[in-house]
Amino acid sequence: MILLVEPGNSVIIYQFLMGFILALLISVFSVRINFLTISGGIAVFLLAFLIFGFGGWKWTIPILSFFIAS
Repeated sequence: MILLVEPGNSVIIYQFLMGFILALLISVFSVRINFLTISGGIAVFLLAFLIFGFGGWKWTIPILSFFIAS
C-alpha cells in the first residue's frame, strides 16, 4: 500500500505515525526493564506498529491489555 498525502490519507498517515511512536515506547520500555529480550522487543514493535496502523485504538486496546496482563 502506497501512502500518498491526500485528504483521505492523512488519517492513515497519522495512524501509522502514532503506531510507530506507541510501538517504539512500549518496546524500548519493555527491553529496558528486562521484561523482554531485544528480539522480543523487536517483535512487539512490529506487532504493535501493524496493529495500531491498520486497526487504530479499537484493535490496540485488547492486545495492549493482554500484553500488560501477561
